[in-house]
Amino acid sequence: NNKLVPYLICRFNGTDYITSFNDNVYELFNNFIISLLTSYLKGKNSLICYAHNFSSFDGVFLLTHLLPFGNVEPLLFNGKLISIKLTISIKGANDKLNKYNGKTIYFKDSFLLLPVSLQKWALTYKCTNMKGIFPFKLNDINYNGPFPRFEYFNNLTIEEYLLLKNQWINSIWNFKDEALKYCKIGRASCRERV
Repeated sequence: NNKLVPYLICRFNGTDYITSFNDNVYELFNNFIISLLTSYLKGKNSLICYAHNFSSFDGVFLLTHLLPFGNVEPLLFNGKLISIKLTISIKGANDKLNKYNGKTIYFKDSFLLLPVSLQKWALTYKCTNMKGIFPFKLNDINYNGPFPRFEYFNNLTIEEYLLLKNQWINSIWNFKDEALKYCKIGRASCRERV
C-alpha cells in the first residue's frame, strides 16, 4: 500500500550500539528513547543524536513519538525540519526514568552538515565494509526462511542476485538479523580508519 512503517532504529556512539526492533511503532520508539536515556545520558545533561537525512525522513517518524517523554521543540527553516530538542519531563508513570527529568536530547541531520550520501562518506574515509544489499520490498519483518526472492530487491541485476543467493544455500535467512547487520555494517570499520 506504499505506506512506510518503521521497524528498526539503530544508534552507534563510536563504541556501542543500541537497537530497537519491533512491528509495533509505539513500542519501537518507546524502547529506543528509553535506551537512549539509560545508556547514553548517565552522568550527562544532554545528548546529540545525528541521523542522515533526518530532516526529510527519520525526523518525520520520530517527532510524534517523543511527546510522551517531555517538551518537544522542533526547529524549522523554510518549512524544513532542521532539528528537534527534547527536554525530558516524565511524570509519575515510570519512577526509574524520573531521574532524567530536565535532561535534553537533540536530534539533528548529519546530511545538513555534510550533504553527501553515506556511500560517499564511506569511500572518503576508506571504510573496509560498505552498506550491503537488503530486500527493502520484503514486508514481513518476522521472515525466517530461504534467501528472499529477486523481486524484493532494488537496483540489483539477476547475476548479482544469484551470487548472493548462492551464499545462502543450506542456510536460513532471518529478517531481523539481516536488518540489524545492514544498519551496523561499515560503522565499526570506519571508526578504526578515521
